[in-house]
Amino acid sequence: MRTIRTIHRTIATTAVVAMMGGAAANAGVIDIQVTQTSGDIGAANTLTQQFFGAGTQQAHFSLATLQVDEPISSLGHGSAGSHPGVAWWDLEIKVTRSTGQTGNEMISIDKDVFNKTDIPWHDFHLTLGTGLGDNFVESGENDLLFFKTNPAPQDSTGQFALLGFDEPVDPDNVWFKVNGPDFGPDPTMQNPAIFWLAMQVPDAFFGNDDMATFTLREHATIPEPATLAMLGFGLAAVGFVRRRRA
Repeated sequence: MRTIRTIHRTIATTAVVAMMGGAAANAGVIDIQVTQTSGDIGAANTLTQQFFGAGTQQAHFSLATLQVDEPISSLGHGSAGSHPGVAWWDLEIKVTRSTGQTGNEMISIDKDVFNKTDIPWHDFHLTLGTGLGDNFVESGENDLLFFKTNPAPQDSTGQFALLGFDEPVDPDNVWFKVNGPDFGPDPTMQNPAIFWLAMQVPDAFFGNDDMATFTLREHATIPEPATLAMLGFGLAAVGFVRRRRA
C-alpha cells in the first residue's frame, strides 16, 4: 500500500509542478500536525502522522503535506451533528511557517481513512472550519479558508468518486460518493480510502507565533436501519442455504 501511494503521489506531484511552471509551492510551511480530535476517532497522540516539506518526493501535489492515518472504529460519539446514520469526527490541524513568512499558505492533507466499524459507509463529507465538537463553526465565504478545486480533491484508490462542492469557487465543503459497493467494514485495516486534499490557510489565521489552527470535520453516511436489517437477513439466508447444501 505504501509503495502504491508513493507512485500515485509522484505522478500527481509531477503534474502539479508542471502546472505551476516547475516551481515548488509553499516552502515557508515547516510543519503540519493534528493537535486535537473529537468524535469517532482516537486522540491525536494515537494517530500515525508525518509531515513532508514542499517539493520533496513524498509531498502531495508538491505542497507541504500532512500524511495521517484515520482508523474509525466506533459510531455516534457526542452530539455534534451526529445521528444514528452518521459517523463523524474532527481533526484540529496546526500549521507552522517560517518566521517572517507572510501571505496565504497552500497545503495538502494526505489522509488514509479506515472503516473499522461493523457497518459499511455510503459516502464521505469534509468541511473546513474552527473549533471542535459542539463548538465547531463552519468556514465562511470571506475568511479565505477553503479547499482548492485545481487540483481537485480525490480518493486515489478510486473507492470514492468526487460528487461536488458547496461552491464552485473556494468551497469549504466537499462531498464524495462511494464508487461501487459500500466502503468497509475493514477491521484489519487492509483497505483504506486515500484522500488527497489541497487547501488554502489564510494569512489572517497565523498569529505572532507563526502558527495557524483550523478544523477539518469529516463524516460518513451509513445505511438506514431497515437496509442493514435486510442485509443481515440476506447474509443469514445465504448461510442457511449453504448449510442445507452441505
